[in-house]
Amino acid sequence: MKYHADPTHLEQAAAANPPTIVSVTVVTANPYRPAARLLIDHLWEELDRRYGPYPDSRFTPEQIDVPGLLFVIAKADGKPVGCGAILPFSEGVGEIKRMWVEPDARRQGVAQAILYALESMAAEKGDHTLRLETGIRQPEAIALHTRWGYAPVDCWDVHADDPLSRCFEKRIKGNER
Repeated sequence: MKYHADPTHLEQAAAANPPTIVSVTVVTANPYRPAARLLIDHLWEELDRRYGPYPDSRFTPEQIDVPGLLFVIAKADGKPVGCGAILPFSEGVGEIKRMWVEPDARRQGVAQAILYALESMAAEKGDHTLRLETGIRQPEAIALHTRWGYAPVDCWDVHADDPLSRCFEKRIKGNER
């Protein structure tokens, strides 16, 4: 399944801080494939730089290899430049995970294209709500999700008592995008 970013939609969604729009295609992907693993490795390298190493929480594809997984890769000019996933959280609720854009592809509409595709795919499979956790040292992620209508909520599970975590939620079914 492919999702092409609609530049008009992306410009409206990011009106407060519009990116430079490039041609982005978001495709469903297998998290075990080399391109996906490379993107996720780059994500962890950046997280290590921002927060320090977290060896016990290193991502492996097996951690998201669950029924109902939605995993995507964003490509700009055919080159993988970003990824994201939605894991089932509870009935009708998905959790956005492993959203990442390569540094040289940022501020070009890639994150918005990934988020648009993830929200669309989640709504198509019947989710009514998406939630996510990000860290306080990722102001870009906080700003993006806030612009897209994600509201702060109490964190859950391992994030509940983590002072570095911020959690968000958005009702996607029945909302105008």
